[in-house]
Amino acid sequence: RLLVHAGETYSPSEVERARAGLLAQKVFTKVPVRLPPRDEVKDDRIPLVFVAVERASHTVNLNAAYSSDLGVSAGATWTDRNLFGGAEQLTLNANVINVGGTASSGVGYDLGAQLTKPDFLANNQSLQFSLVALKQQLEAYDQVAATGGVSVSRRRSSVWNVSAGVTLE
Repeated sequence: RLLVHAGETYSPSEVERARAGLLAQKVFTKVPVRLPPRDEVKDDRIPLVFVAVERASHTVNLNAAYSSDLGVSAGATWTDRNLFGGAEQLTLNANVINVGGTASSGVGYDLGAQLTKPDFLANNQSLQFSLVALKQQLEAYDQVAATGGVSVSRRRSSVWNVSAGVTLE
């Protein structure tokens, strides 16, 4: 996964790109790069040391919201950032929605699961699977839905991503 290799010409911008690439995996909180003092450099070779500090593997987030028409919503999200040891990310979420709103006629739910496999067939390309179950009872209509999808995303630059996939509902 490291984008700099032994024998390459030293380039500060390439070292920074490699460091940013490791951080983009969302497995590390920081990745400082250590360079030796100039007087320790021999044979025009610069030994780089990437010090990766791993994030907590599992996180839990709690959320709550209020809307005057839809009422109260609350839920939790659980994330595993390194599921199989290759920076795969699994996120599970569960929310209770539409509690006590003027536009809702009953309590609903929103359940989801998302699995992301980074570096799928190429660097900066990921494969994502998602499943969602939704139930809401509104004054205008009732909805019970299940969706499942798969997509491939590729980072084209620091600003642009391109994705293609299919979703069934």
